[in-house]
Amino acid sequence: MTSQSLKKITFKLNQDMEDYPPLEFESLWGIQIKPHTYKVDNIPYYIYGVSKGDIILAIERAVAGAECNTVIELKPEHHAA
Repeated sequence: MTSQSLKKITFKLNQDMEDYPPLEFESLWGIQIKPHTYKVDNIPYYIYGVSKGDIILAIERAVAGAECNTVIELKPEHHAA
């Protein structure tokens, strides 16, 4: 696997009334399997319902000022069959 096959996948977190989790977003690494389909390659801290090794669907979007990594936004129907 090359570093070029890894993509950054960004998840929007739902914060409670006490602002937990302390972040609005969490990013994970994903290995692209096919267009819009990624295998999660690290363990999330705050994201519920997604684990390392899960296959997810995501859409790519451009982000100004990104750290040279493609930012991926999770589709609502995130678990691929």
